[in-house]
Amino acid sequence: MNLKLSSFGTSIPRSSLCKAFQDAIRIALTLGIDYLWIDSLCIIQDDEDDWRQESLLISTVYGNFYLNIAAAGASDGSQGCFFENNPRKINKLQVGGQTRDGKNKRYDCIPTYI
Repeated sequence: MNLKLSSFGTSIPRSSLCKAFQDAIRIALTLGIDYLWIDSLCIIQDDEDDWRQESLLISTVYGNFYLNIAAAGASDGSQGCFFENNPRKINKLQVGGQTRDGKNKRYDCIPTYI
């Protein structure tokens, strides 16, 4: 076990994490979520024994999750979870609802940034 890995067992300085992980922490804190599982920090990368052991817990971890955060639009962790608004890249989400007078209406949900 290298020095960095052994020191990460007790504490990981936020400044040493990539932007995506820092953003995920910020999202969790903003939402009042106390615990955050980041696969690549909780499972030692390129260690088959650790993967075998920790992979047994994945169904429990994901089966009891409250929120799943994915920086799916980023090419790597340095880009983070948030991007400058570009209307061409926003995936629109619509939800159905009713107006006060009972008419069906669809509402556009546009993401806001923390």
